[in-house]
Amino acid sequence: MIEKLQSKKQNPNTRLEKRLRGRPKKFDFSLALEQALALFWAQGFEGTSISNLSSALNMNRPSIYASFGNKEHLFKRCTEKYLAEKLSFIDEAMNEKNTLMAFEALFKKEIELISHGKGCLLVNTALTCNPMNEAIKTMLTEHRKTLESKFRKRIQLAQLKKEVGTKESPATLAKYIASIYQGLSVQTATGATNRGMREVVKIALKIFE
Repeated sequence: MIEKLQSKKQNPNTRLEKRLRGRPKKFDFSLALEQALALFWAQGFEGTSISNLSSALNMNRPSIYASFGNKEHLFKRCTEKYLAEKLSFIDEAMNEKNTLMAFEALFKKEIELISHGKGCLLVNTALTCNPMNEAIKTMLTEHRKTLESKFRKRIQLAQLKKEVGTKESPATLAKYIASIYQGLSVQTATGATNRGMREVVKIALKIFE
């Protein structure tokens, strides 16, 4: 009798394990966003379907819409994450003590970022984005303007401090640097080597010597 009672009395740890096994797995929003970013980065906005996202995130369509909204909204969230985490080096570089060092640091970090062959998420999207996706195109245009503004302010400061000899318009120089910066992503996507890109940067930065 005692043995039967003991067998019926369940270990508390066993009861806890059963409850945990029966509980739905907690949704990891941050991980899902990271997975979505990786997919958009590899395939672009146009090339990534909801079915692709459903498979990569292991979520059905209703769950994706409930957690992130539509594909456009999810891409915007991924872009925010990309800017905050992958492109944080831009602001850090612009804070270097002199202009040449600032843009050398910028290009060094950019080449490191794109050297995996996927290029830049934002440049890739801009090149392949359907004109119908007006909200995405507007977002990318604003990012380009923000980038050029950061470069322009750094160049203006350099000219005021007579740190550089060039007297060209800071806005024009900023657009020139931005064109080189964004062009590197296109180069790496078509097989350019890091060494080749560093040589291009070396020539581009002669304007600050």
